[in-house]
Parts: sequence; structure tokens; C-alpha cells
Amino acid sequence: MVCVVGNSFVYYGGCVINGDQRYLDKGLLKRVFDSNGIDAQIYDCTYGGHHLYDFTPAGCKSTNKHGADGKVPSSGCNGIGFDLLSDMNLEDFDVVFFSESGDNFDDFLNYCKDVMVRFTNPNVQFIYLAHSYTYDKNHTSIINALPDLRQMKVKTVEWGKLVYDIWKGKTVVPNTSLVFNKNTFIKNGSDNFHPNPLSGYITAQMAYCAYSGNSALGQNYSFCHDVMNFDEFITNQYKIGQTTNFKSVFADESTMTELQRLMDVYLKY
Repeated sequence: MVCVVGNSFVYYGGCVINGDQRYLDKGLLKRVFDSNGIDAQIYDCTYGGHHLYDFTPAGCKSTNKHGADGKVPSSGCNGIGFDLLSDMNLEDFDVVFFSESGDNFDDFLNYCKDVMVRFTNPNVQFIYLAHSYTYDKNHTSIINALPDLRQMKVKTVEWGKLVYDIWKGKTVVPNTSLVFNKNTFIKNGSDNFHPNPLSGYITAQMAYCAYSGNSALGQNYSFCHDVMNFDEFITNQYKIGQTTNFKSVFADESTMTELQRLMDVYLKY
């Protein structure tokens, strides 16, 4: 059994599907597992605007989402004090993917530990998903703590560093005529920092590879449009007149091959 803990930086691109928290999910991560012959039970525990410190037994503390009185439900959370991991047997989970919000918390490492201690399976595997906002804003409290997580036997998936390095020109995608920019990976409608379906696929693929040890190279991605309708996403999540070429990236097999090759490189960090 798989648990995905986090917020909109995980679900916006479709790695998991927003809604129905604490129930089985059928997003891109599930489809990647399926394409590798693994019928994984994946439980989505991602809540928009929430932080890792909200996932303790004391429950949600995010007054920014609910107001100081804690009475306004939001993003599947029932308010201040609500246990975001309730109604699940946490000792049953074999792997936990988790991701912080878009904040640069000095106590990030302790927040990670507070989440991890709740999953009591002695063989549980923890994998941290580092999103692109962390690198775009140079959140050093998060970035500098990743080696400490690895020392704690937590695998780290720096999918955000991969897409950030590409759109900044720090990493070149070879053997393609396509030009990459931020819009290739990130939406720009109501905000310009959440992932689009291409980043959602990269997140899911790298997450699975970190778990399994398998290479990303040659992996199937034909299901992505079925999970996340590309045209609808562009209409709803990009400003009128703004362009994104993520559909062209998906349609170009050689470009996707090179992105998968780069996923393997970044998984070694």
C-alpha cells in the first residue's frame, strides 16, 4: 500500500487526482505503477495549502486555509484540529511519498520526522518529492536538508530541480528542436508555480523509479492524456494568449526519451 502526503504541488499536475482524500487514487502515479505490472493501492492524502506540520495527530494547524476560528473546511480538510491521516491504518503502508508546501521552513526536517513516525510498518520506505518551487525560490532550508533526509534512509526525488534546471538553461535536453521555458512545465493562469501534466508525469515517473530502482528510460507514458485532458488543462490553467508546448513535448518520442534519460541522472542525486 502506498500513501501520498502533501499538497497542491503534488496533485496539480495529476500525479494524484485532487479530491477524495484518504481514498484510493487513480492519478498518474497509479498509472505508472500499473504500466509496470504492479496493482498498487495508492491513497491520496494531499490537501491544498497545507504543510507537513499539519499531518501530526494534533491535526491541521493551517489558519491560512480555514481562518483563525478553524471552521471553514477547505481542500478536503474539515478544519483546524482535523487529522489529515484519519480513517486509515497507517501501519499497513509499505511506501510513503511526501512533499512540503511552498514554504522555506527552518524546522522542515523535524516536520518530516513528525510525519514519518506515524507510519509504523518496520519496513516502510519513505520517499521525499522535492517540487520546482523549492528551487525557483531557492528555499535553502529545504534544499540543504535533503542530504540529511538521505542520511535517514529517505530517498529524495528532485523532480523540481530537473524541470527548473531545464527551463533556466542549466541542463540541456539533447536531440530535440523544441525550446523549453517555464511554461513548458508550470501553469501560469491563477498562479505561475504549480505543475502542469508534463511535470505531473515527471513527478510520478521519478517517484516510481525511486521506489522500484527501475530506469525511467523506455517507460510508457501514453496514458497521461487519459488522466489529464491536455486541452482542458491549457484552457483552464493558462492565460489567454500565453503558450505552452508541453503537448508538443509529449508528442515527440525522442524528446520524451531524453527527458526520461535525464530523470535517471537526477535520481542519482
